[in-house]
Amino acid sequence: MLIVLSFVLALSVTTAVLAQDEDYPPGTLVPEVNLGLQPTPLIVPEPFRGAVPQDLVLNLPPGFSAHVFAHEGLRKPRFMAFDPNGVLHVANMGADQIVALPDRDRDGVADERIVALRGLREAHSLLFYKDALYVAEEHQVIRVRDTDGDLIYEQEEVVLPDVPWEGWHDTRTLVVDRRNDKMYLSVGSPCDLCRMDEGFQVVANTNNPVPHHPERGTILQFNPDGSDRRIFATGIRHVIGMDFHPQTNALWANHNGHDLEGRTRPPEWIDIIGDQDFMGYPLVHSHQVWSDFTIAGYEKVLPITRQDSLLAATQKRPVALVPAHYAPMGLHFYTSDQFPSRYHNAAFVAFRAGKAKLSSHPGYLVAALFSQPDGSDARMGSFITGFQAGKTQGDVWGFPVGLASDAEGSLYVTSDNRNHLVIKITYSPIGGSWEHQMPDALSVGDALQVNATVRVERLVPDGGSPRLTADLSSLGGPDALPLVALDDQTYQLDTRLETADLPKGFYKVIVRLEQEVDGVFKGIDFIHSIALLPPDLSVFDESVAADWQLIGDSGAQMQVTGDGPIFYGTRAVAVKAEPQNFYTPWTVEFRPAAPVDPLGFAGVRFAFHPGDIELPNFPIFALFIDDLGVDLARDPEQFHIDFSRREWQVIEIPFTIFDQPNYYGPGLLDQVDMIDALRFGGNMTGTFYLDDVRLITRIPSLPRVPTAVAAVSGTEQPAAFVLAQNVPNPFNSSTVLRFALPQAADIELTIYNLAGQKVAQLTRGWHAAGHYTTHWDGRNDAGVRLATGVYIYRLRAGEQVQVRKLLLLR
Repeated sequence: MLIVLSFVLALSVTTAVLAQDEDYPPGTLVPEVNLGLQPTPLIVPEPFRGAVPQDLVLNLPPGFSAHVFAHEGLRKPRFMAFDPNGVLHVANMGADQIVALPDRDRDGVADERIVALRGLREAHSLLFYKDALYVAEEHQVIRVRDTDGDLIYEQEEVVLPDVPWEGWHDTRTLVVDRRNDKMYLSVGSPCDLCRMDEGFQVVANTNNPVPHHPERGTILQFNPDGSDRRIFATGIRHVIGMDFHPQTNALWANHNGHDLEGRTRPPEWIDIIGDQDFMGYPLVHSHQVWSDFTIAGYEKVLPITRQDSLLAATQKRPVALVPAHYAPMGLHFYTSDQFPSRYHNAAFVAFRAGKAKLSSHPGYLVAALFSQPDGSDARMGSFITGFQAGKTQGDVWGFPVGLASDAEGSLYVTSDNRNHLVIKITYSPIGGSWEHQMPDALSVGDALQVNATVRVERLVPDGGSPRLTADLSSLGGPDALPLVALDDQTYQLDTRLETADLPKGFYKVIVRLEQEVDGVFKGIDFIHSIALLPPDLSVFDESVAADWQLIGDSGAQMQVTGDGPIFYGTRAVAVKAEPQNFYTPWTVEFRPAAPVDPLGFAGVRFAFHPGDIELPNFPIFALFIDDLGVDLARDPEQFHIDFSRREWQVIEIPFTIFDQPNYYGPGLLDQVDMIDALRFGGNMTGTFYLDDVRLITRIPSLPRVPTAVAAVSGTEQPAAFVLAQNVPNPFNSSTVLRFALPQAADIELTIYNLAGQKVAQLTRGWHAAGHYTTHWDGRNDAGVRLATGVYIYRLRAGEQVQVRKLLLLR
């Protein structure tokens, strides 16, 4: 009882805390910026061929390239630092080493690997300051010097001893404030979620204690010689990335949140840490959102005291929130001029996890965080993706961790698993940007209007004039169509291509910006991929399609009839169903004469009317394709089938929903490879109806308007207050929400995420009695596309409230 009452007290205090800042939407993820990523092969130089796969592809903005800088002898490489002579040093944590990687011939590849320091304990980060190298081990910070210049460090002294290390989160990040001669060290919590008070520090999610230490869950500040050691900030679970803003010199950091609140909670944060700041842990996350202490293992944080509530109220609004379980690693402010100007003073952040592990978002990327110097107006764009080649964790070939840039402005990224690498990112000396309005997909036979504007932003000073051409050969056009110059820096592409003779598949429009330098043309490509899709394939529309059969078995009898509910046109399929016995469900099958290749199709759509069917205690209603099944009876929220609603319901099911893990190999999936049939199976009794069955190329597909006799007139006076299930559901780009008001009311229709945080306001204000329809495009109030996930939509009309769920797929 004490636990329950304490949690209720926490919730009541939360309300008071949030009331102070109602305009801030707790849990809102940082707005996205599209950096126009395009596939870029990872270049594997000759020394690494055979050891590093040569078919790896990253996605980078136009003009950027990536190649392997180092690989041999690396074991779990983490953070990096350049010495005063420009030699890259890497914390080779898996080998308990610091390694030096000189590139003496400046060919972009490490010439050798020198073990600069060995015998370390979980050495994760390092930095050069004045005449020494500082290394953060799990239990101490050491200072070493190379007295003879051979990149092997002989002199060693401990400057910060006795750092608590037992339990989880024992990697230590070390940074230096060069303006004020101060160092900072992150010291993580030993557990997933626990108090740092004496008697409460435990390992992971257990009750196994660790020796109490007041420095756990903090950021420490100290002088370079270890003196004046003190706690700088508290409320830390696990900070890994830290850096000082190049303009304000404020300390920025990222944070790894706790594990057990599901895929979407808590968001990881990126924020500015000030002296004596409380950053939230273990009480609150996001912005003053309480952790869920009802979860087993988290209840040990209770009871919540008044002091806890006051402390939670001091947590600041973070600069940026990113998806939960992204595992933010390195944070590095870019101050060089090699990259385009938009990246100057931006922060690069590495994320080592994603959806294949626990998150709701893809992850496994390096992102660029843009903001004002004080952290306001933050927005983030994916800068490097492609570390995951498929859908599962077994498909992740690189785990980005460390970030650093050299004197020339190239960016270095470490991968500490699967492929243990240092990757070097460079930008072409010939640079530009482009804008276009070409679609991502087009139906076969539709004409493609190719419009693009390219702006030349950087050329080699002594090179020739720029040459801009478009390669449209994959779509049957010319391979070097010149762009038209609008001025010295702006060029335009405007042409039209017919696609009637092209097969379905994927095609590329390539615009090439080149300059002749020393007799050789060099440049960059702007690439846009377009999927040429087949038209929707109708399986049943007034009649069964040619080359398809309608087959019933084991107690299912079908009739194409105009007697009864009609969704579209004049006829539907009436299915009279009665299982032959308890163990054998009936089946209804639409079968093609030959299996259909699913390439170009996104899923299947059909209209379903429950008619007069009766459900048994354990209902079965499933759809099978290629021997893979989806349960339509016991997951009605996902597919919005409501057997109690005696009306037409439109169901759209992506083929990806059928994906299942293949246990014969890591990373393998059983998926729809061929459409051998659309097979419905169930155990309900009675007559139900199917109509408008088709394979669709987009989800949501273009909706058909139901036949008038089956529709409810919008002018009729509703009999009850109703919030209908959205259609289609799941959806991708747009969905329709309908509601009915039996009397006039002040209403509010709002979208929330599963954390209960408002993401979009669809409509509000005084509405007369009647039927209403509104559309939602899956974006929040700031116009940012929301991520895949389950969302809640809530209709309030006066004192009445109804709530439903919907599924957004990206």
